[in-house]
Amino acid sequence: MKTFFFVYIGVLFNLDNVPALIIGLAIAVVLLYGRKISQFVVSEYPKYDIQITDAIFARGLAAAAIAQLLIANNIEYATEIAAIVYNVIILTIVLSSFMIFLVNKGIYTNITTGKKTATSKTNSKST
Repeated sequence: MKTFFFVYIGVLFNLDNVPALIIGLAIAVVLLYGRKISQFVVSEYPKYDIQITDAIFARGLAAAAIAQLLIANNIEYATEIAAIVYNVIILTIVLSSFMIFLVNKGIYTNITTGKKTATSKTNSKST
């Protein structure tokens, strides 16, 4: 089911709408930095777990469903809002995937301090 959802979002993603792309990128970056708040909740966990928690911030199904509701109900500016939502979904998925890649390669850079931190999957708790 998720595969069809992401194919659908990919079909709706449009690079021609530059303002929506810029707004979507700005929102994705805000979400990336906003995710750092989670460090206060997971501060006692191993460093690898904290970094993975920081890296996973992608948005998706609920936002796309609400965007489609706006269009279906002929809400003013619904297509513009939907374009921004689709950009945010795609860009958060791409940024989140890139962050997870960095964490798993051990080259994660703390986005708030700019300091490179070594990571290791072996530091993770095993239950």
